[in-house]
Amino acid sequence: MPEKSPLELIADWVEDEFDLSLDEQGHILVGGQIRIDVDVDDERLLLTHASVEPGADDHRIAELRSLLPGRATTMVGAVEPGADGATVTITNRVYLDGLNHQSFSTAVRDLIGAVDALGMTATQPEPAAEPEPTAEPAVEAAPEAQPESVPQPVAAAAPAVDVPHAPEPTRETPPAWVATHAVPSEGMSAWPDPNPSLEPIASLEARVRLSIAERRGDWARVVGSNGWTGWVDARRLVALETAPSGAPAAATGFGAGKPNPIILVGALLIGLSAMLPWLDTGVETFNAMDLSAQILFDYEGTGSPYIGWVLFGIGALTLAVAFMRKPTAPAVVLGIAAIVVPGLFGMQINQLVSDLGGGFSDLTDVIGFGPGVTIVGGIVALVGGNR
Repeated sequence: MPEKSPLELIADWVEDEFDLSLDEQGHILVGGQIRIDVDVDDERLLLTHASVEPGADDHRIAELRSLLPGRATTMVGAVEPGADGATVTITNRVYLDGLNHQSFSTAVRDLIGAVDALGMTATQPEPAAEPEPTAEPAVEAAPEAQPESVPQPVAAAAPAVDVPHAPEPTRETPPAWVATHAVPSEGMSAWPDPNPSLEPIASLEARVRLSIAERRGDWARVVGSNGWTGWVDARRLVALETAPSGAPAAATGFGAGKPNPIILVGALLIGLSAMLPWLDTGVETFNAMDLSAQILFDYEGTGSPYIGWVLFGIGALTLAVAFMRKPTAPAVVLGIAAIVVPGLFGMQINQLVSDLGGGFSDLTDVIGFGPGVTIVGGIVALVGGNR
């Protein structure tokens, strides 16, 4: 049997996804609304979604650009202002040598999450209006019978630790889509029904904005700005503070007055390490406030500034970064700086011990545990910045 082409494989995989379908032009439709264009070159599968927000001003365009995927993802995006608003294009890529059902599904879900993160009021251009039909003589029509509401069966939840159950539904259906909650910083999974025994249908990225459409006990059916819907653990959602105009403000959490706790711990370790032993001569112990920063480049260096002030500066900046909304880049820079300082110190002390005829065992006896605490603090800040 001949091997299937990438487009044929995609057609098969789309059939396995409950919320995906293909239109007549080969576009992927998500929930019947959001459209993803599919293209294949010699090396990659390209998945592209174009979104339009009418009436977007300069402030909104700048906000949209700040919400585009970063360089750490496989996605690229662009915002093009126009006379009537702004057009946002996001493309995700999958190399053909790694193309399989899982990588395709992950790329689609990542693209959907990136679109949801934009919080746009319209996700794609409106289709051209259909021509008005020729007027027919008015005929009084009999009133249409309203369909009876048929309750949907709720699957029994398998026993699990701290997983929401599914009692009788209570509906919260807003007249128009308005973001009311956001995904927590660690992300979360979504299910097709309020049943934890099912396989999750999506992994939602941190801070994606959602609207609650329905509640069932601890479960919530959420809707994205593009019409995507799924069931999540309502207890983990982060509520958005709504402005008087009804427009949601920034989500409570990191960058909204609450620090990133991991970066905060790293900052405290870096600052604390300045007061711990850095050098032990066997007669006297010295902390970083006793040692000149010139020792980092010449073990004979003396005078101010001292290593302790360098560490206090790095720790203070790291503490400020813990309150930033997007702390990744500065946390990485400061974490590396916190690791480099004790590294340079260790190199100079090693040179000193070597010049005095000592070996590695002498080096471990001379250096205190303060530099080690600084390194741990730098690593913690790095980890926190990438959460």
